[in-house]
Amino acid sequence: MNVIGFCGFSGSGKTTLVEQLIGRLRLAGKRVSVVKHAHHEFDIDRPGKDSWRHRQAGAFEVVIASNRRLAKMREFDVREDPSVHQLIAELSPCDWVLVEGFKRAALPKVEIWRQSTGQPVQYPEDAHVVAIATDSPGQLPRPTRLPLLDLNDPAAITDFLLAGGQRYAYRPPAARQDAAATPAVGVVGVDAVCWAEGMSAALQDLVADEVPVALLVDGRVVTELFATPADLDDLALGYLLGAGLVDTAAGLTGVAVEAGARGVVLRCEVARRSVDASHRGRGSPTSGMGGEAGPRRGAGNEPAPAPASRDASWSIDPAALGRGMGLLAAGGALRRATGATHAAAWLSFDGEVLVMREDVGRHNALDKLIGAMASSSADPGSGFVAVTSRASHEIVSKVARAGVGLLAVMSAPTALAIRHADAAGLTLVGFARGGQATIYSHCHRVTADGPAGSGELGFARR
Repeated sequence: MNVIGFCGFSGSGKTTLVEQLIGRLRLAGKRVSVVKHAHHEFDIDRPGKDSWRHRQAGAFEVVIASNRRLAKMREFDVREDPSVHQLIAELSPCDWVLVEGFKRAALPKVEIWRQSTGQPVQYPEDAHVVAIATDSPGQLPRPTRLPLLDLNDPAAITDFLLAGGQRYAYRPPAARQDAAATPAVGVVGVDAVCWAEGMSAALQDLVADEVPVALLVDGRVVTELFATPADLDDLALGYLLGAGLVDTAAGLTGVAVEAGARGVVLRCEVARRSVDASHRGRGSPTSGMGGEAGPRRGAGNEPAPAPASRDASWSIDPAALGRGMGLLAAGGALRRATGATHAAAWLSFDGEVLVMREDVGRHNALDKLIGAMASSSADPGSGFVAVTSRASHEIVSKVARAGVGLLAVMSAPTALAIRHADAAGLTLVGFARGGQATIYSHCHRVTADGPAGSGELGFARR
């Protein structure tokens, strides 16, 4: 079942559009239901009818049915506003549910906006808005990269919805909780004892797993590290790209994942590349987990800056950057289950998370992300990378080498990282959390004139 909401102020045309879409979806062979938010005192019954008399007598629910239709009316003893999920649960199976109103619901929504209403827009502050239907696209008060739909063309809006695939597939809150209760790949259940206020209790906790991983190219070890055993194909590609052992995703022609009692071996096949077998990456099982990337370097042997990013014409609004960092902080399945992993995310300039990868190691998480981006042929100039860690020069170099123009980190950058970012044309943002951030290089790209349009957060510039 697909669910899509339609939000907008009174007079914007929500009901008219929903009415038109019902007919269009029916013509496409879809069964359609509607959930609508109404005013407190609405009533669909008529005084004097049997059902009205039953309600007046105090019935909690009245169900009236014929061979053509069924109606159910429920009275609340205490005033409450049912959630959209409660109302959807009342529906019989169908193909599409069109939700009118419930503008704050955590559902994908099309925002309807008419300039003539003089009302504000919702999309800059609502990450659930997936498109804007309007009759005045050139008059939108805030710039956006969201799809713009012609409010007067219901056929095109119907085609947009039908082309969305699984994007609108509904998962009720209970299903999401059940999924969260099932340990994700890389999560292990362990027995533990919890102490609080002088009392103890036994429990089973969920912790992030980490295993030794050896990455081999043409049978030769190029790095050994500890990693969370999830998205290992992305890890292999991202590492090889970051180390310069392949130039593109096509350079990695195959990855065989071999899991054994002592760890995981990633056997990589690389297209016509000569790899130095002495090259070592982020340490080994004997030198500690998750050390620094790349060959060991002596003091004073400062590596060259990473290549410059490809596109310097973009800008981003501080509010969008803040929204994106807030979504990153919430983490994915591993962090929500264990609280022990780093995350690296690829985000749009509107602050929408496009891809996220997680690992116990910050470098591993970034390598997985870069590998996933390369595999999907993502345009590196169309968004930015954010990580839940500090920024070392290796982190900066990997992001710049991937062609990304902005890196935001939750912690501090190093001085060498700042020098690399400046030389590479990379905007480096540190301490990006809680609505604050410090911009260390190429500060001009973080501006209230960016795509999201409103710089309301306090960003210090350096």
